[in-house]
Amino acid sequence: IERPLHPDFEERGNRTLVFNSEVYIPEADLTDGISRLMDAVNVEIKDGNASFHSKSFEDAREAKARIIQWVPTDAIKAKVVMDDASVTEGLCEIDCNDLKVGDIVQFERFGFARLDEIKDDELIFYYAHK
Repeated sequence: IERPLHPDFEERGNRTLVFNSEVYIPEADLTDGISRLMDAVNVEIKDGNASFHSKSFEDAREAKARIIQWVPTDAIKAKVVMDDASVTEGLCEIDCNDLKVGDIVQFERFGFARLDEIKDDELIFYYAHK
């Protein structure tokens, strides 16, 4: 799946994500009904499980499907230290392995964060702003 690096600036190029029959989606998005996996396919979610529904964006629009983010199963663990010192855990795309300490990224639907530490099995970020 080709996705833009930034949705408002197509000239910045695209990134490629591996899409197969298994992906990770945020637990909060596991509500029953039809959802669109952003830039991918439509799924029907029932009791926390998703199954293929259709492919076209038009089908999603007709079904009034919510558009939800997802990451491939090769995603890597990430922690974000928030401005109140709490820690939010999640997954980020495998391309985050190419980041260097000090790099700033934008996590969709979350905000901006700066990479502070690279550990063997996870990346540690500090939250910057929405």
